[in-house]
Amino acid sequence: MYVSYNSILEPLVESQVLAYLRELNRVHGFRFRLLSFEPAAMSRRLRQRIQARLRQSGIEWTYLRYHKRPSLLVTLLDVLVGSAWLVREIGRQRPALVHARSHVPALMALVARRATGVPFLFDCRGMFADAYVDFGHWNRRSFKYRLTKMAEPVLFGSAGHTVVLTERFKRMLLPQVRPERLTVIPCCVDLHRYQPRRVQQGDSSFTLCFAGSVANWYLLSQMLDFASVAAGIIPSFRLLMLNRNEQQLIRRELALRGLSTVSEVVGVSPAEVPSYLRRAHAGIAFLRPSFSMQAASPTKIGEYLAAGLPVVYNPGVGDLDELLAEVGVAVPRFDCESYAAAARRIRCLADHSGIVQACRRRAEQRLSLPAGAARYSEVYARLVRAS
Repeated sequence: MYVSYNSILEPLVESQVLAYLRELNRVHGFRFRLLSFEPAAMSRRLRQRIQARLRQSGIEWTYLRYHKRPSLLVTLLDVLVGSAWLVREIGRQRPALVHARSHVPALMALVARRATGVPFLFDCRGMFADAYVDFGHWNRRSFKYRLTKMAEPVLFGSAGHTVVLTERFKRMLLPQVRPERLTVIPCCVDLHRYQPRRVQQGDSSFTLCFAGSVANWYLLSQMLDFASVAAGIIPSFRLLMLNRNEQQLIRRELALRGLSTVSEVVGVSPAEVPSYLRRAHAGIAFLRPSFSMQAASPTKIGEYLAAGLPVVYNPGVGDLDELLAEVGVAVPRFDCESYAAAARRIRCLADHSGIVQACRRRAEQRLSLPAGAARYSEVYARLVRAS
C-alpha cells in the first residue's frame, strides 16, 4: 500500500509517485494499492478514467477527502481518517508493507503498524517542519513546529526503513537512525521523455531556461538579476521561462529589468517541458539558501541534465555541489561580479563539444528512474524479509 497526501492530479505525483510505481510494477512485479487525498469531490467520470488508466499498471487507486483549514486540526482529522482506512484495508488486502510518502502519511502508517503489525517505509521527502519555517509559514516557537519535531524521532524509530533524498541529510540523521535502515534515493526522472538538444555547428545563440514554479523554493529576483547581467555579456542571449501559474509576476519582473525583449514566458504542461528544453543551451536554478535545503533534491536538475543542459546554480543545496561537478557552474554570491563570472563560464561550458553527452551521462548514472525504482525494490525486499 502506498499513501500520498498529495492530489493525484498534481504534476509532482505523476513524476515522483506514479512513474516509480509503474516502473516497480513493470520491471519488479510489485502491485500497489494507492491512497491519495483530494481537495474536492471528483466527477465519477474522471475518477473512473484515472482508475482504469492506473489499473493497467498494477495500481488500484482510491482517495479520501483532503481538508485545508484550520490546518492543524483538519490535518489531524485526515490522519485519523487515513489511519482508520489503512487499518481496515490492511485487514482486507493483507499487504506486504505500507509505503508512506512524507510525514503525514507516515503518521497514518505508524498508527496502522501498531494496530496490525504491518511494517512501513518512511519516504522522508525532506525537513518538513524546518522548510515551513524557512518559507515563512511557521516559526520555530509555534505549536505546529514543535509537535512535528517531536513526532519525527518516533517516525524514524518506528519505520522499518527510511528513504531520504540526499547524502547530506542522511549524515544528519545517522546519530538517531542506524545506517542499515537509511537509503538515499534522489528525485529521479524518466529519461525516455527527454532527448538531448542537437548541437548545431556555427550556432552563436544562447538560451538560458528556467522550468517550473517560482514559489517557495526558487529565487526569481536573483535568477532574473543573473539573466540581466548575462544579457550584457553573452551575444544573442535569450531567456526562456516555462511556467504555468505565475506568468504575470514573471513578466512584471522581466519588464523592471529591461529583459522583456530577450525573454519568452510560456505556459506549458509537464508533458510539453521536454520539447521546450531542447531549445535551450543551459538551465538555471537558484534555490533559497536555508537549513532545510540540505535535504532537497530538486526534480528540475535531473530534467535539465537529461536534456543535456549544464546548470547555473547556487551552492549548499542538497548534494548539488557534487552532482553538478563539471556539468554546472556555481554562483557563490548573489552579486553582479559573481553573476558576470558565472555567465562567462556557463557560455564556455555550453559551447564545449562534449557537454551535452556529459550532462546526459550524469543523469543516467545518478538520476534515472530505473535506478531509483531498483533501490526502492531492494528496500521493499529487505522490509518483507525482516517482517
